[in-house]
Amino acid sequence: PTEEIPSGNSRPSVTPEVAEWRAGNGSFSLRDGCRLLVDEKWQQETAAALDSLQTALNVAAGHSDSDGGTQILVGTTADMQEGDIYLGIASEELGLGEEGYLCEIRQDGIVLLAQEAKGMIWGVNTLCQLLDAENEEAEEIACGIIRDYPRYSVRGFSIDIGRRMVSMDTLRKMVLELSARKMNTLGVHLNDNEILSTSGKNDSIGNAFTAYSGFRLESSLQNEKGEKITSQDGAFTKEEWKEFTEWASGLGVEVVPEIDTPAHSLAITKVFPETALADEPENVDQLDLSGEETISLIEGLWGEYLDGEAPGFSKGGTVHIGMDEYYGDVRDYRAYMLRLVRLVTES
Repeated sequence: PTEEIPSGNSRPSVTPEVAEWRAGNGSFSLRDGCRLLVDEKWQQETAAALDSLQTALNVAAGHSDSDGGTQILVGTTADMQEGDIYLGIASEELGLGEEGYLCEIRQDGIVLLAQEAKGMIWGVNTLCQLLDAENEEAEEIACGIIRDYPRYSVRGFSIDIGRRMVSMDTLRKMVLELSARKMNTLGVHLNDNEILSTSGKNDSIGNAFTAYSGFRLESSLQNEKGEKITSQDGAFTKEEWKEFTEWASGLGVEVVPEIDTPAHSLAITKVFPETALADEPENVDQLDLSGEETISLIEGLWGEYLDGEAPGFSKGGTVHIGMDEYYGDVRDYRAYMLRLVRLVTES
């Protein structure tokens, strides 16, 4: 009879599915004394991801925190021993880009390469999923070569905490879930208010100003009475926000803060009613962009988070300036938008 040619191992079951898979035969088995050898670059730039992989290896191998388990060492492929895992730098010729990675799983070891930090984080997350194997803690990983990269450059989720506050712990859990699934963006809508047309408070301008609103980030912006725009029923300090965004970045997730103006701005117009369009009840959350004082006020607000040596919003990062559902003059709207764009890009 004709000898059966083995078809090779099945495509790995991970989320999202890997872009390319070249099947091998056999499997890599975790061994006692398995070492995690890393290029110095990754030890500096992807420390959180390395900690996750070390934990996944220890759990899968049945090690406890007290008995040592997998070591993380700076090294090269030349330092590899049987059963080691090496994390190195990919050459540009491999074409992996910012988020791609190449993972060769052999019976005697694993080599994971990436060109940039995000690619290494995603590659590590794939290994963590393979080791977890739907919580069965796999001691073996099927051999083959993974070449993985995203189809879409922005992959994520956005949450409105302006209308309903959530804890920092909840946001951190979201980032962990996004990172584990190689989603790279978390949008956070920092301010908003009740929809005035359905609030039951749109019978008068005065009553409309009492509708619920939220501004969830510490701000020094206050009126002559000392009233601030920052919500009293829940808000993050600037330091809390900065720590959170830096931590998320280490997991491959960019947090995109949104300060929504010139509409959805009741948290601001309550404190500064002279800035409100307020020609009818449903417009009290809209800024009157015909006055320079209003625009300067908002530029000062953005400056709190963009300026200085240690700004609250990440240098070189992405921010969202809102700009939806405005009822005022279109020429004022356009001029205001261009000023905000210039302010952000020049900061």
